[in-house]
Parts: sequence; C-alpha cells; structure tokens
Amino acid sequence: MEFAVIRDVFINNLLPVLLCASTGFVLGRTVRPDIKAASNMAFHIFSPCLVFVSLKSVRISGSEFGKLALFTFNDPEPADADSAYCLPVKIERAGYSATGNKIWESAL
Repeated sequence: MEFAVIRDVFINNLLPVLLCASTGFVLGRTVRPDIKAASNMAFHIFSPCLVFVSLKSVRISGSEFGKLALFTFNDPEPADADSAYCLPVKIERAGYSATGNKIWESAL
C-alpha cells in the first residue's frame, strides 16, 4: 500500500475519532461535566438530529415506505424490550422475505 493511501485513511477516518475521544477524556478529567445532563442532551437533541439527517438523505420508494408504515403502525402485539427481534418476526408473519418479496399468502 502506498503511504498516501494510509495517510488519507488516517486523516479522514481515524484522526476525527481519536480527536473526539481525547477531547472527551480531557474535558471529563478537567471540567467534570454533569453526565446526566450530557446524556439527556445526546438523547433528546442529537439523536433526533441524526435521524432527521439520515432520513433526509435516504431514497425510499412509495411501496417501501408503505411497508415500513404498515409494520410500524399496524402492530397487533406490543413492543417489548427485544425490539431488534420484533421487526423481522412481524415481516415474517406478514409473509415477506428479507428482500420484500411476498413468499406466501395469508389464509385470512
């Protein structure tokens, strides 16, 4: 590998992460910030901002959006703590494969 490629990867990918981590470490040792306030701010402000920016930049067709809305708002079972398990189970129960193709018809 060329040195220029390694340098570019370091500068563009690793250096920002290391700078953020070291800044947080130094501020945590010197300033002693209120962790609960920082956690609440990250949860209530930065997470919705991240979701908004992510949703703004994604391209989704109408049928895909309809499927997402169907599985989000038409949930006969309440969500539990294992939410990573819920969506694949709901998709499987509706008869869709991982690619979104109908794999069986409902008997209802």
